Amino acid sequence: MDKVFLISQISLIQSIFMIAALIMEIPSGIISDIISEKTCINYR
Repeated sequence: MDKVFLISQISLIQSIFMIAALIMEIPSGIISDIISEKTCINYR
């Protein structure tokens, strides 16, 4: 059975990913403003 994705399905998945990335980008910027950027990068 072939798995075929339509352009609309691919576009929907990509838009969901981009919205999630945008939502996660904002809090990480706020955190790096409050705590130093070096500390955020070195945190494990």
